[in-house]
Amino acid sequence: MKAWESMTNAERAAQTFRDIKLRQERRLEIRKRAEYEANSFTVESSLKAIARTREAKKRGCRTCR
Repeated sequence: MKAWESMTNAERAAQTFRDIKLRQERRLEIRKRAEYEANSFTVESSLKAIARTREAKKRGCRTCR
């Protein structure tokens, strides 16, 4: 990769376009990863809640029967 100062205008434009495209791809990957983590957190928390109620019923909690 050349130094920015030694690039022609066409090369600068192409480099800028590549940088913008890479930035958009990274943002999309981060957004997808965050969405997946949020969904898995929701599923995990609901499974934990179900497990807690089962455990309470097994122990014989009066209010949970």
